[in-house]
Amino acid sequence: MLESKCYYVYEHIRLDNMTCFYVGKGKDNRKDRLIRNAHHDNITNKHEYAVVIIAENLTEKEAHVLEISIIDDYVFNIGYNINIKGYTCKGSNECLTNQTWGGEGSSGKIVTEKTKVVLREKAKLQWQRLSDEDYKKYSDKMRAIALNRTQEETDAIYNKIPKLIGSLNPHARAVVCYTLEYVERFGSISEAEQKFGILQSNISQSIANKINHSGYLKDILPLVWSYEEDYNNFSKEEKGVKIRKAIMSAKVIYCITTKNVFKNVPDAINKCNISKYAHINDCCRGKTEFAGKLVDNTPLQWCYYIDYLNLKA
Repeated sequence: MLESKCYYVYEHIRLDNMTCFYVGKGKDNRKDRLIRNAHHDNITNKHEYAVVIIAENLTEKEAHVLEISIIDDYVFNIGYNINIKGYTCKGSNECLTNQTWGGEGSSGKIVTEKTKVVLREKAKLQWQRLSDEDYKKYSDKMRAIALNRTQEETDAIYNKIPKLIGSLNPHARAVVCYTLEYVERFGSISEAEQKFGILQSNISQSIANKINHSGYLKDILPLVWSYEEDYNNFSKEEKGVKIRKAIMSAKVIYCITTKNVFKNVPDAINKCNISKYAHINDCCRGKTEFAGKLVDNTPLQWCYYIDYLNLKA
């Protein structure tokens, strides 16, 4: 029996700032029903909004998969907050009011008001027993379950709608990648991922200052990332501090003898064709004067690149 293709996936868009605040799936007039949750209702009561159908003529499973994918993209690619404990909104206009990662619901099942009250109270008791840390673990687990789909299923869904990437995506935020004597702007994190092959999640962590860098320029210098508006507001000194922190944490190596820069100690050992037992780190720390030799027996002297830069400053 063929599944009915009567479902669609939709977004609710605030007209004051043109941001999405809810992603859902449904059929018939589901998209027009206002009651969702307190956060959603607060927005619809205060602001004008529009309903945008992202894709239609879907099976229920296809709609679930697309709904999950869009929510995941908003939160973990574009950088939206979401109304899930552990990912709570912090006053940002870019926030989904969804309280789950999508993919839930059983169409056609009739639930009485009495049953709804019982289920709500049961859910409240369940969350009251969980700490914030445990709640986030549960939320992450549910997200992993929601995203448990095959590549074929994902491709089939994404092919149903035009994929807006980079500056074509109205929700995308431009990012800037920078290091010593290098700056490049990208229309979105996904555009940057395509050039450097760096995971979007790692770029996002660098932007959020959870890690000092993500990826390397020419496989040597660590890359620092910021949203364009933040980068433009940084002073020259602030940008320099971020770059130096990245170089220091990556332990970039400088060969004083050859005046070459290396990504790290293993990179220096490999490219200089010296023994893996050469104590380059000891040399960088001043414990030994030299570490390794060139083919003509010239001894090699090393330091951390950050120390070299500080000496030059």
